[in-house]
Amino acid sequence: MGKEQQTIGLSGAVFTIVGFVIGVSIFILPGQIAATAGPGVIVSYLIAAVAALFSCLVAAQIGMIVPKSGAGFLSVAAFLSPFWGFMLVWLMLGAASLAVALLGYGFADYMAHLLPGFDRQYVAITVILIFGMINLLGATTAVWMQSLMVVFFLGTLTIFSSVGIINIDPENLTPFLPNGWGPVWTSAVPAFFSFAGFMMIIELGGEIKNARTNIPRALFYSFVIVLVFYVSVSLALIGGIPWTQLSGVDAPIALAASILFPPSILVIILWCALIAAATSINGMVLGYSRYMIPLSNTYLIPKFFGRQSKRHHTPIFGVLFMVVLGIVWAVMETTVMDIATGIVVALMGAQVLIGAALLGYKCRQVANGEHVSILQRYGPYLSAIGLIATSLLFMGMGLIGSKQIVMLTVAYSSIGLFVYVLRMRTMSISISQVKQAIAREIDSVRRQF
Repeated sequence: MGKEQQTIGLSGAVFTIVGFVIGVSIFILPGQIAATAGPGVIVSYLIAAVAALFSCLVAAQIGMIVPKSGAGFLSVAAFLSPFWGFMLVWLMLGAASLAVALLGYGFADYMAHLLPGFDRQYVAITVILIFGMINLLGATTAVWMQSLMVVFFLGTLTIFSSVGIINIDPENLTPFLPNGWGPVWTSAVPAFFSFAGFMMIIELGGEIKNARTNIPRALFYSFVIVLVFYVSVSLALIGGIPWTQLSGVDAPIALAASILFPPSILVIILWCALIAAATSINGMVLGYSRYMIPLSNTYLIPKFFGRQSKRHHTPIFGVLFMVVLGIVWAVMETTVMDIATGIVVALMGAQVLIGAALLGYKCRQVANGEHVSILQRYGPYLSAIGLIATSLLFMGMGLIGSKQIVMLTVAYSSIGLFVYVLRMRTMSISISQVKQAIAREIDSVRRQF
Protein backbone atom coordinates (compact mmCIF):
# COMPACT_ATOMS: atom_id res chain seq x y z
CA MET A 1 0.00 0.00 0.00
CA GLY A 2 1.26 3.51 -0.78
CA LYS A 3 1.60 6.37 1.55
CA GLU A 4 -1.68 7.31 3.14
CA GLN A 5 -3.16 10.72 2.35
CA GLN A 6 -2.86 12.92 5.42
CA THR A 7 -5.87 15.18 4.91
CA ILE A 8 -7.24 15.59 8.46
CA GLY A 9 -5.87 18.50 10.50
CA LEU A 10 -6.10 19.11 14.25
CA SER A 11 -9.48 20.84 14.07
CA GLY A 12 -10.89 18.07 11.86
CA ALA A 13 -9.68 15.44 14.33
CA VAL A 14 -11.30 17.32 17.23
CA PHE A 15 -14.60 17.72 15.37
CA THR A 16 -14.56 14.03 14.46
CA ILE A 17 -13.99 12.88 18.06
CA VAL A 18 -16.47 15.30 19.65
CA GLY A 19 -19.23 14.52 17.16
CA PHE A 20 -18.61 10.80 17.53
CA VAL A 21 -18.43 10.71 21.34
CA ILE A 22 -21.24 13.11 22.28
CA GLY A 23 -23.77 12.02 19.70
CA VAL A 24 -27.41 11.59 20.54
CA SER A 25 -26.77 10.21 24.04
CA ILE A 26 -26.53 13.71 25.50
CA PHE A 27 -30.18 14.22 24.54
CA ILE A 28 -31.34 11.06 26.34
CA LEU A 29 -29.02 9.73 29.06
CA PRO A 30 -28.74 12.75 31.42
CA GLY A 31 -32.47 12.60 32.07
CA GLN A 32 -32.53 8.82 32.57
CA ILE A 33 -29.58 8.95 34.97
CA ALA A 34 -31.03 11.89 36.89
CA ALA A 35 -34.29 9.98 37.32
CA THR A 36 -32.46 7.67 39.79
CA ALA A 37 -29.33 9.58 40.85
CA GLY A 38 -31.05 12.96 41.17
CA PRO A 39 -28.73 15.99 40.95
CA GLY A 40 -25.94 13.47 41.60
CA VAL A 41 -26.04 12.80 37.84
CA ILE A 42 -23.19 15.30 37.66
CA VAL A 43 -21.07 13.11 39.95
CA SER A 44 -21.92 10.04 37.81
CA TYR A 45 -20.53 11.80 34.78
CA LEU A 46 -17.40 12.83 36.66
CA ILE A 47 -16.81 9.21 37.77
CA ALA A 48 -17.28 8.04 34.18
CA ALA A 49 -14.90 10.79 33.04
CA VAL A 50 -12.11 9.34 35.22
CA ALA A 51 -12.49 6.01 33.43
CA ALA A 52 -12.65 7.77 30.05
CA LEU A 53 -9.45 9.64 30.88
CA PHE A 54 -7.55 6.34 30.89
CA SER A 55 -8.90 5.64 27.40
CA CYS A 56 -7.58 9.01 26.20
CA LEU A 57 -4.16 8.50 27.82
CA VAL A 58 -3.68 5.07 26.25
CA ALA A 59 -5.07 6.21 22.88
CA ALA A 60 -2.67 9.17 22.85
CA GLN A 61 0.31 6.88 23.46
CA ILE A 62 -0.77 4.27 20.90
CA GLY A 63 -1.35 7.10 18.42
CA MET A 64 2.24 8.29 18.91
CA ILE A 65 3.72 4.78 18.73
CA VAL A 66 1.72 3.70 15.65
CA PRO A 67 0.45 6.83 13.84
CA LYS A 68 -1.21 4.77 11.12
CA SER A 69 -4.74 3.84 10.08
CA GLY A 70 -5.84 0.73 11.97
CA ALA A 71 -3.42 1.49 14.82
CA GLY A 72 -5.54 -0.38 17.36
CA PHE A 73 -5.26 -3.62 15.42
CA LEU A 74 -1.58 -3.15 14.54
CA SER A 75 -0.55 -2.45 18.14
CA VAL A 76 -2.42 -5.47 19.53
CA ALA A 77 -1.26 -7.77 16.70
CA ALA A 78 2.37 -6.64 17.02
CA PHE A 79 2.74 -6.40 20.80
CA LEU A 80 0.43 -9.30 21.78
CA SER A 81 -0.31 -11.66 18.87
CA PRO A 82 -2.07 -11.73 15.44
CA PHE A 83 -4.92 -13.72 17.00
CA TRP A 84 -5.68 -11.04 19.58
CA GLY A 85 -5.35 -8.39 16.88
CA PHE A 86 -7.99 -10.18 14.83
CA MET A 87 -10.26 -10.57 17.87
CA LEU A 88 -9.92 -6.85 18.62
CA VAL A 89 -11.24 -6.05 15.16
CA TRP A 90 -13.96 -8.68 15.49
CA LEU A 91 -15.18 -7.11 18.73
CA MET A 92 -14.97 -3.54 17.47
CA LEU A 93 -16.77 -4.18 14.18
CA GLY A 94 -19.54 -6.07 15.92
CA ALA A 95 -20.05 -3.32 18.48
CA ALA A 96 -19.69 -0.49 15.97
CA SER A 97 -22.13 -1.92 13.43
CA LEU A 98 -24.67 -2.60 16.17
CA ALA A 99 -24.22 0.95 17.45
CA VAL A 100 -24.78 2.27 13.91
CA ALA A 101 -28.14 0.49 13.85
CA LEU A 102 -29.12 1.83 17.28
CA LEU A 103 -28.10 5.36 16.30
CA GLY A 104 -30.11 4.99 13.13
CA TYR A 105 -33.18 4.25 15.23
CA GLY A 106 -32.32 7.15 17.55
CA PHE A 107 -32.30 9.38 14.48
CA ALA A 108 -35.65 7.94 13.39
CA ASP A 109 -37.24 8.46 16.82
CA TYR A 110 -36.32 12.16 16.93
CA MET A 111 -37.34 12.61 13.32
CA ALA A 112 -40.79 11.31 14.26
CA HIS A 113 -41.28 14.46 16.38
CA LEU A 114 -40.54 16.67 13.37
CA LEU A 115 -41.88 14.65 10.45
CA PRO A 116 -44.33 12.04 11.74
CA GLY A 117 -45.66 9.31 9.54
CA PHE A 118 -42.43 7.80 8.20
CA ASP A 119 -41.66 4.16 8.89
CA ARG A 120 -39.08 3.95 11.70
CA GLN A 121 -37.10 1.12 10.17
CA TYR A 122 -37.10 2.75 6.73
CA VAL A 123 -35.69 5.99 8.14
CA ALA A 124 -32.98 4.15 10.11
CA ILE A 125 -31.82 2.18 7.06
CA THR A 126 -31.90 5.29 4.85
CA VAL A 127 -29.72 7.40 7.15
CA ILE A 128 -27.18 4.55 7.42
CA LEU A 129 -27.03 4.33 3.61
CA ILE A 130 -26.61 8.10 3.25
CA PHE A 131 -23.59 8.28 5.53
CA GLY A 132 -22.15 5.18 3.92
CA MET A 133 -22.21 6.99 0.57
CA ILE A 134 -20.70 10.13 2.12
CA ASN A 135 -17.80 8.07 3.48
CA LEU A 136 -17.21 6.47 0.07
CA LEU A 137 -16.40 9.99 -1.17
CA GLY A 138 -13.33 10.03 1.07
CA ALA A 139 -12.22 11.12 4.54
CA THR A 140 -11.99 14.79 3.55
CA THR A 141 -15.68 14.93 2.59
CA ALA A 142 -16.75 12.93 5.64
CA VAL A 143 -14.74 15.11 8.06
CA TRP A 144 -15.99 18.29 6.38
CA MET A 145 -19.58 17.14 6.87
CA GLN A 146 -18.73 16.12 10.44
CA SER A 147 -17.31 19.56 11.24
CA LEU A 148 -20.40 21.40 9.98
CA MET A 149 -22.75 19.17 11.95
CA VAL A 150 -20.71 19.39 15.16
CA VAL A 151 -20.52 23.20 15.01
CA PHE A 152 -24.31 23.38 14.69
CA PHE A 153 -25.27 21.04 17.52
CA LEU A 154 -22.57 22.30 19.90
CA GLY A 155 -23.76 25.87 19.29
CA THR A 156 -27.33 24.84 20.09
CA LEU A 157 -26.28 22.96 23.24
CA THR A 158 -24.23 25.97 24.36
CA ILE A 159 -27.31 28.20 24.17
CA PHE A 160 -29.44 25.59 25.96
CA SER A 161 -27.00 25.01 28.82
CA SER A 162 -26.19 28.72 29.26
CA VAL A 163 -29.83 29.76 29.49
CA GLY A 164 -30.63 26.74 31.66
CA ILE A 165 -27.82 27.44 34.15
CA ILE A 166 -28.81 31.12 34.40
CA ASN A 167 -32.39 30.07 35.24
CA ILE A 168 -31.54 27.29 37.71
CA ASP A 169 -33.98 26.80 40.57
CA PRO A 170 -31.76 26.03 43.62
CA GLU A 171 -34.55 23.94 45.17
CA ASN A 172 -34.21 21.42 42.34
CA LEU A 173 -30.62 20.73 43.44
CA THR A 174 -31.46 19.76 47.01
CA PRO A 175 -31.00 17.18 48.31
CA PHE A 176 -28.05 16.61 45.97
CA LEU A 177 -28.00 12.83 46.57
CA PRO A 178 -31.65 12.00 47.29
CA ASN A 179 -31.11 8.23 46.99
CA GLY A 180 -27.59 8.09 48.39
CA TRP A 181 -24.36 7.07 46.66
CA GLY A 182 -25.58 3.72 45.33
CA PRO A 183 -27.45 5.02 42.24
CA VAL A 184 -24.65 7.50 41.58
CA TRP A 185 -22.07 4.70 41.26
CA THR A 186 -24.30 2.34 39.26
CA SER A 187 -25.32 5.20 36.96
CA ALA A 188 -21.67 5.74 36.10
CA VAL A 189 -21.92 2.69 33.78
CA PRO A 190 -24.44 4.19 31.32
CA ALA A 191 -22.68 7.53 31.80
CA PHE A 192 -19.45 5.87 30.65
CA PHE A 193 -21.24 4.78 27.47
CA SER A 194 -21.60 8.49 26.74
CA PHE A 195 -17.78 8.81 26.83
CA ALA A 196 -17.04 5.72 24.74
CA GLY A 197 -15.32 6.36 21.45
CA PHE A 198 -12.22 8.42 22.15
CA MET A 199 -10.04 5.58 20.87
CA MET A 200 -11.65 5.80 17.44
CA ILE A 201 -9.23 8.56 16.41
CA ILE A 202 -6.21 6.23 16.40
CA GLU A 203 -7.85 4.25 13.60
CA LEU A 204 -7.47 7.34 11.37
CA GLY A 205 -3.84 7.92 12.34
CA GLY A 206 -2.48 7.54 8.81
CA GLU A 207 -4.84 10.25 7.52
CA ILE A 208 -4.08 12.83 10.23
CA LYS A 209 -1.50 15.52 9.57
CA ASN A 210 1.44 15.43 11.99
CA ALA A 211 -0.28 12.53 13.77
CA ARG A 212 2.23 12.05 16.58
CA THR A 213 1.51 15.59 17.78
CA ASN A 214 -2.07 16.13 16.70
CA ILE A 215 -3.57 12.88 18.06
CA PRO A 216 -2.65 13.65 21.71
CA ARG A 217 -3.72 17.28 21.26
CA ALA A 218 -7.02 16.29 19.66
CA LEU A 219 -7.75 13.84 22.48
CA PHE A 220 -6.98 16.45 25.16
CA TYR A 221 -9.13 19.18 23.58
CA SER A 222 -11.94 16.74 22.85
CA PHE A 223 -11.97 15.30 26.37
CA VAL A 224 -12.29 18.78 27.89
CA ILE A 225 -15.04 19.79 25.45
CA VAL A 226 -17.03 16.58 25.99
CA LEU A 227 -16.78 16.76 29.79
CA VAL A 228 -17.81 20.43 29.89
CA PHE A 229 -20.87 19.78 27.73
CA TYR A 230 -22.05 16.71 29.67
CA VAL A 231 -21.76 18.50 33.02
CA SER A 232 -23.26 21.79 31.84
CA VAL A 233 -26.19 20.17 30.01
CA SER A 234 -26.91 17.90 33.00
CA LEU A 235 -26.79 20.90 35.36
CA ALA A 236 -29.15 22.91 33.16
CA LEU A 237 -31.53 19.95 32.93
CA ILE A 238 -31.80 19.11 36.63
CA GLY A 239 -31.75 22.78 37.59
CA GLY A 240 -34.82 23.44 35.47
CA ILE A 241 -36.84 20.27 36.05
CA PRO A 242 -37.23 18.39 39.37
CA TRP A 243 -35.45 15.06 39.03
CA THR A 244 -38.59 13.20 40.15
CA GLN A 245 -40.33 14.31 36.94
CA LEU A 246 -37.69 12.86 34.62
CA SER A 247 -38.60 9.20 35.02
CA GLY A 248 -39.93 7.79 31.75
CA VAL A 249 -39.16 10.94 29.75
CA ASP A 250 -37.73 9.94 26.35
CA ALA A 251 -36.61 13.42 25.32
CA PRO A 252 -35.62 15.27 28.51
CA ILE A 253 -33.69 18.02 26.71
CA ALA A 254 -36.71 18.76 24.54
CA LEU A 255 -38.87 18.91 27.68
CA ALA A 256 -36.50 21.36 29.37
CA ALA A 257 -36.24 23.42 26.19
CA SER A 258 -40.04 23.69 26.02
CA ILE A 259 -39.90 25.35 29.45
CA LEU A 260 -36.94 27.63 28.75
CA PHE A 261 -37.61 28.65 25.15
CA PRO A 262 -40.47 29.44 22.77
CA PRO A 263 -41.81 26.64 20.50
CA SER A 264 -39.65 27.72 17.58
CA ILE A 265 -36.49 26.98 19.59
CA LEU A 266 -37.82 23.51 20.47
CA VAL A 267 -37.77 22.67 16.76
CA ILE A 268 -34.09 23.65 16.64
CA ILE A 269 -33.37 21.36 19.62
CA LEU A 270 -35.00 18.44 17.80
CA TRP A 271 -32.94 19.17 14.68
CA CYS A 272 -29.89 19.35 16.89
CA ALA A 273 -30.64 15.84 18.19
CA LEU A 274 -30.95 14.56 14.62
CA ILE A 275 -27.60 16.04 13.71
CA ALA A 276 -25.98 14.61 16.86
CA ALA A 277 -27.16 11.12 15.88
CA ALA A 278 -25.88 11.70 12.36
CA THR A 279 -22.40 12.71 13.54
CA SER A 280 -22.10 9.53 15.57
CA ILE A 281 -23.13 7.36 12.60
CA ASN A 282 -20.69 9.24 10.38
CA GLY A 283 -17.87 8.85 12.92
CA MET A 284 -18.53 5.13 13.35
CA VAL A 285 -18.36 4.39 9.62
CA LEU A 286 -15.39 6.75 9.12
CA GLY A 287 -13.26 5.30 11.90
CA TYR A 288 -13.94 1.59 12.00
CA SER A 289 -14.06 0.98 8.25
CA ARG A 290 -10.27 1.53 8.24
CA TYR A 291 -9.68 -1.78 10.03
CA MET A 292 -9.96 -3.64 6.72
CA ILE A 293 -6.75 -2.06 5.38
CA PRO A 294 -4.23 -3.45 7.91
CA LEU A 295 -6.14 -6.75 8.14
CA SER A 296 -5.69 -7.33 4.42
CA ASN A 297 -2.10 -6.07 4.41
CA THR A 298 -1.22 -8.67 7.04
CA TYR A 299 -3.05 -11.56 5.27
CA LEU A 300 -5.63 -12.05 8.06
CA ILE A 301 -8.34 -11.44 5.46
CA PRO A 302 -8.08 -11.79 1.65
CA LYS A 303 -6.36 -8.85 -0.06
CA PHE A 304 -9.53 -7.98 -1.95
CA PHE A 305 -11.31 -6.92 1.21
CA GLY A 306 -8.77 -4.18 1.88
CA ARG A 307 -9.21 -2.58 -1.53
CA GLN A 308 -9.21 1.24 -1.56
CA SER A 309 -10.70 3.64 -4.09
CA LYS A 310 -8.04 5.08 -6.41
CA ARG A 311 -9.32 8.64 -6.10
CA HIS A 312 -10.11 9.00 -2.39
CA HIS A 313 -8.16 6.07 -0.89
CA THR A 314 -11.34 5.07 0.96
CA PRO A 315 -11.50 1.42 2.13
CA ILE A 316 -14.45 0.45 -0.05
CA PHE A 317 -15.19 -2.92 1.49
CA GLY A 318 -14.68 -1.55 5.00
CA VAL A 319 -17.37 1.09 4.48
CA LEU A 320 -19.70 -1.39 2.77
CA PHE A 321 -19.15 -3.94 5.54
CA MET A 322 -20.10 -1.40 8.23
CA VAL A 323 -23.15 -0.24 6.27
CA VAL A 324 -24.42 -3.71 5.36
CA LEU A 325 -23.92 -5.14 8.84
CA GLY A 326 -25.54 -2.04 10.37
CA ILE A 327 -28.56 -2.53 8.11
CA VAL A 328 -28.74 -6.22 9.04
CA TRP A 329 -28.90 -5.25 12.72
CA ALA A 330 -31.48 -2.57 11.90
CA VAL A 331 -33.69 -5.10 10.14
CA MET A 332 -33.50 -7.31 13.24
CA GLU A 333 -35.16 -4.56 15.27
CA THR A 334 -36.64 -6.81 17.93
CA THR A 335 -33.26 -8.27 18.90
CA VAL A 336 -31.10 -5.17 18.58
CA MET A 337 -32.61 -3.41 21.57
CA ASP A 338 -32.31 -6.53 23.71
CA ILE A 339 -28.55 -6.77 23.17
CA ALA A 340 -27.64 -3.06 23.34
CA THR A 341 -25.60 -3.70 26.48
CA GLY A 342 -23.41 -5.95 24.35
CA ILE A 343 -21.95 -2.81 22.75
CA VAL A 344 -20.44 -1.72 26.04
CA VAL A 345 -19.15 -5.22 26.82
CA ALA A 346 -17.46 -5.51 23.41
CA LEU A 347 -15.90 -2.06 23.66
CA MET A 348 -14.57 -2.79 27.13
CA GLY A 349 -13.07 -6.06 25.92
CA ALA A 350 -11.34 -4.21 23.08
CA GLN A 351 -9.97 -1.62 25.51
CA VAL A 352 -8.48 -4.39 27.66
CA LEU A 353 -6.62 -5.67 24.60
CA ILE A 354 -5.32 -2.22 23.65
CA GLY A 355 -4.19 -1.58 27.23
CA ALA A 356 -2.40 -4.94 27.24
CA ALA A 357 -0.76 -4.04 23.91
CA LEU A 358 0.68 -0.86 25.43
CA LEU A 359 2.09 -2.93 28.30
CA GLY A 360 3.57 -5.35 25.77
CA TYR A 361 5.23 -2.49 23.90
CA LYS A 362 6.76 -1.05 27.06
CA CYS A 363 8.06 -4.45 28.15
CA ARG A 364 9.67 -4.92 24.73
CA GLN A 365 11.15 -1.41 24.92
CA VAL A 366 12.71 -2.13 28.31
CA ALA A 367 14.00 -5.53 27.13
CA ASN A 368 15.72 -3.83 24.18
CA GLY A 369 17.49 -1.46 26.58
CA GLU A 370 16.02 1.72 25.07
CA HIS A 371 16.70 4.82 27.17
CA VAL A 372 13.55 6.62 28.33
CA SER A 373 12.75 9.20 31.00
CA ILE A 374 11.02 8.29 34.27
CA LEU A 375 7.71 9.66 32.92
CA GLN A 376 8.08 7.71 29.67
CA ARG A 377 8.95 4.58 31.64
CA TYR A 378 6.18 4.56 34.25
CA GLY A 379 3.46 6.75 32.69
CA PRO A 380 2.36 4.17 30.10
CA TYR A 381 2.28 1.41 32.74
CA LEU A 382 -0.04 3.45 34.96
CA SER A 383 -2.35 4.43 32.09
CA ALA A 384 -2.50 0.90 30.66
CA ILE A 385 -3.18 -0.74 34.03
CA GLY A 386 -5.79 1.91 34.80
CA LEU A 387 -7.52 1.28 31.47
CA ILE A 388 -7.49 -2.50 31.91
CA ALA A 389 -8.83 -2.30 35.47
CA THR A 390 -11.65 0.15 34.70
CA SER A 391 -12.61 -1.70 31.51
CA LEU A 392 -12.85 -5.03 33.34
CA LEU A 393 -14.90 -3.37 36.08
CA PHE A 394 -17.41 -1.86 33.68
CA MET A 395 -17.43 -5.01 31.57
CA GLY A 396 -18.28 -7.10 34.63
CA MET A 397 -21.02 -4.71 35.69
CA GLY A 398 -22.51 -5.00 32.20
CA LEU A 399 -22.51 -8.80 32.30
CA ILE A 400 -23.82 -9.27 35.86
CA GLY A 401 -27.47 -10.15 35.93
CA SER A 402 -27.78 -10.70 32.16
CA LYS A 403 -27.42 -14.33 31.06
CA GLN A 404 -28.49 -13.31 27.56
CA ILE A 405 -25.55 -10.91 27.19
CA VAL A 406 -23.15 -13.54 28.54
CA MET A 407 -24.42 -16.08 26.01
CA LEU A 408 -24.29 -13.57 23.19
CA THR A 409 -20.72 -12.56 24.08
CA VAL A 410 -19.59 -16.20 24.17
CA ALA A 411 -21.37 -17.01 20.89
CA TYR A 412 -20.06 -13.97 19.03
CA SER A 413 -16.49 -14.51 20.28
CA SER A 414 -16.68 -18.19 19.30
CA ILE A 415 -17.67 -17.26 15.75
CA GLY A 416 -14.69 -14.91 15.61
CA LEU A 417 -12.40 -17.73 16.78
CA PHE A 418 -13.83 -20.04 14.10
CA VAL A 419 -13.29 -17.43 11.35
CA TYR A 420 -9.69 -16.88 12.46
CA VAL A 421 -8.86 -20.60 12.57
CA LEU A 422 -10.53 -21.14 9.18
CA ARG A 423 -8.48 -18.32 7.64
CA MET A 424 -5.23 -19.65 9.11
CA ARG A 425 -5.89 -23.14 7.72
CA THR A 426 -7.00 -22.06 4.25
CA MET A 427 -4.39 -19.43 3.40
CA SER A 428 -1.14 -20.44 1.76
CA ILE A 429 1.23 -18.62 4.15
CA SER A 430 2.44 -19.37 7.68
CA ILE A 431 1.81 -17.49 10.92
CA SER A 432 5.45 -16.36 10.86
CA GLN A 433 4.81 -14.62 7.54
CA VAL A 434 1.76 -12.93 9.08
CA LYS A 435 3.95 -11.66 11.91
CA GLN A 436 6.52 -10.42 9.40
CA ALA A 437 3.80 -8.53 7.54
CA ILE A 438 2.63 -6.94 10.79
CA ALA A 439 6.21 -5.93 11.58
CA ARG A 440 6.52 -4.35 8.12
CA GLU A 441 3.36 -2.30 8.73
CA ILE A 442 4.79 -1.03 12.01
CA ASP A 443 8.19 -0.33 10.46
CA SER A 444 6.59 1.58 7.59
CA VAL A 445 5.50 4.19 10.12
CA ARG A 446 9.11 5.09 10.82
CA ARG A 447 9.78 5.59 7.11
CA GLN A 448 6.58 7.51 6.51
CA PHE A 449 6.71 9.99 9.43
